Amino acid sequence: MTGRNPRFRRRTGRVFANVWFTRKWISLELFVGKGTIKSERFTYWKSGESDWGYVHLTPKEGLDEEIKTWIKKAWENGGTLT
Repeated sequence: MTGRNPRFRRRTGRVFANVWFTRKWISLELFVGKGTIKSERFTYWKSGESDWGYVHLTPKEGLDEEIKTWIKKAWENGGTLT
């Protein structure tokens, strides 16, 4: 974890998650692989043509089991080089 908007690393040089903090929500960006998550809550970058996507976490919704499985999937993918 580094800086104001942390990047989580599995191994040296590989990022599998970015976290952005705002007043209304936490934006969790994950490297899960193109087309692996089928949920209305998760949005892929580049209109679905990217391995990266994001989900907004609000205090009302919290961190449920579905999102935890997405985080695990991103960690298992290994991430991308920075």
